Amino acid sequence: MWDLLNQLYKRFGLWALLFVALAFGSVWLVAHIVAPPCEKVSVYFGLIEYKKACGNPPGTKCQELRQHLQMNGAQQADLRHKIIRLESEVNKGNSDAQKALEESLGQLNALKEDGQNIEAQIQSQCPH
Repeated sequence: MWDLLNQLYKRFGLWALLFVALAFGSVWLVAHIVAPPCEKVSVYFGLIEYKKACGNPPGTKCQELRQHLQMNGAQQADLRHKIIRLESEVNKGNSDAQKALEESLGQLNALKEDGQNIEAQIQSQCPH
């Protein structure tokens, strides 16, 4: 192999070595991208073989979803407390509090919807 590279360098120069490296790297990159996770990647008719990484373990996604759901619940609780405070301000006649109350109610509805979507993902993707 080194003799071949040495001959290429002597005959064609540095550009030939760069071309060979680029071609070799391109073929490997395409093979790596096309291969699905956890599968064997074979490049150059078996000259290079390895198993592609699997990525995150299956439980990691479920843990992330459950943590996101907990954070969502905490955010909803904080917003409910804020809404109670704003409602008392609105009852006192504070007009600025009315606009803030409407925004908070919209945020709470969005968080509830997000929480329902997360629960659906947990039910469909995570073992019980």
